[in-house]
Amino acid sequence: KRGGLLSFGVLAALFLSTNGFNTLIKTFNSCHKVIENRGFFQTRITALILTLIFSAVAIFAIILSTISGILIDWINSSNYFFNDFGYYTYVFSIVILFIIFYLVITSIYYFAPAIHNKWKFFSSGSTIASLGCVAISLIFSYYLNNFSTYNKIYGSIGVLIAFMGWVYLISVILLIG
Repeated sequence: KRGGLLSFGVLAALFLSTNGFNTLIKTFNSCHKVIENRGFFQTRITALILTLIFSAVAIFAIILSTISGILIDWINSSNYFFNDFGYYTYVFSIVILFIIFYLVITSIYYFAPAIHNKWKFFSSGSTIASLGCVAISLIFSYYLNNFSTYNKIYGSIGVLIAFMGWVYLISVILLIG
């Protein structure tokens, strides 16, 4: 009935969410001491693509942490596998999460600044940022599963508050790396 309003809301959300990556692009350019030579639309399209990639990785990280916990509990409760299989599954999920974060962070470090001439796939900044993102994700999921009472205090909006805290910590790690 109100499809136009929903479309406007999605487009406005995409435009406003690209502001974060647009600011990150400006920050990377100032760190590299270069002037932005791309146009407004090209910078916005780059920020939009990076936003969509980061959103997909965030959803994947949440799904992976949720499914791996459920899978490990099921493996430990059943007698189909040997005793250490749940541990290996957990380590495998952390390695997959690290690889995904590493690929995305390396892509962000390459595509966000206006210059691309000194790009190396394996860099200390990408490795540190990826390890930091995985560590923050694991610590944050442990906190939410064991100590947090955000749902009792804030209700349904507490999930958004927790997600915004996670995104803030990830963005700090990106700037450090």
